[in-house]
Amino acid sequence: MGRLLLILAIAAVGWYLYRRLQAGGPPATPGQSPAGQRQPAMLRCAECGVHAPEGSGVRYQSQFFCSPDHLAEYLRKHGQQ
Repeated sequence: MGRLLLILAIAAVGWYLYRRLQAGGPPATPGQSPAGQRQPAMLRCAECGVHAPEGSGVRYQSQFFCSPDHLAEYLRKHGQQ
């Protein structure tokens, strides 16, 4: 009975390793897409505080805004433009 359990355990480990190799190696690390490309940084909007991808927002001086509307609202509130 003990030998049967040992054989089953070895077979299970072998099957796991085989499936792992067939899947293409270890899973992608956090912050990377499955293709290995880096995800864009998420930045906080200076007006509303929502985090948005860096490429989808607007920068003004050293601040980031999630949309042109929020940039305009920020400038209106602070007496600029």
